[in-house]
Amino acid sequence: MSDQTPPRRMTLADLGRTGGRGAIQLPIINGFNLGSQTLATTMTMAKFHEISIVANEARLRNVVDADKSDVAQRNLDKGHAHDLANYILRGILMSVRDRWIREGQDVPHEMGELLASLGAGAVQALQPFTANLAGVDPSDIDVELIGGVMHLHLHQTQRLRVIDGQHRRFGYELVSAWLNRVVTERFYPSARSGGLHVPERADMTLTQNEYSIWSTAYNPIKQPTAVIKIYP
Repeated sequence: MSDQTPPRRMTLADLGRTGGRGAIQLPIINGFNLGSQTLATTMTMAKFHEISIVANEARLRNVVDADKSDVAQRNLDKGHAHDLANYILRGILMSVRDRWIREGQDVPHEMGELLASLGAGAVQALQPFTANLAGVDPSDIDVELIGGVMHLHLHQTQRLRVIDGQHRRFGYELVSAWLNRVVTERFYPSARSGGLHVPERADMTLTQNEYSIWSTAYNPIKQPTAVIKIYP
């Protein structure tokens, strides 16, 4: 006789009604913050970027029937986002260095130079993002209990609306684009053309060790984890 609990589908409103399979399934922890229900989850930064939108005035200006009350973020400050991109880049390099050390691999001296140039600290971590499911009735939020773990199912038309974290989100976008360009072209773009790291030398071509470092950093760029607090 199996002791496994069969999967159950329900909504946040009554945790009883079943529904259609969502497009994206996320394990969640249910909680409360100052009386407001919250759902905590994690996903890759790439997935978060894909399924979220930013609720600032510039973005909502062209949205039909958008209301001023929908604005939850100030307009994007690209300078601030650029600083956060450098912070994210440092964190990725540190993770590469630490993994190589754990695996007993040689760490080229260029790694130390790059980290020093980027100003690496002892710890690199991003604050959780905060988002909601704007315009979605609680009865339409589909959750499922699987093996004692609650899962949220986001349907194709449902998006997480970022109410705190747009600069971290855009900073990740800058890092992903920069790493792709550097690894593809094997060349450092200038600061004027979006360079996050510009070495102090005449030749901007990557050395073999630099290419090894950046290509390794680029491989997991779709894997950094975002912690998200969702307010239904």
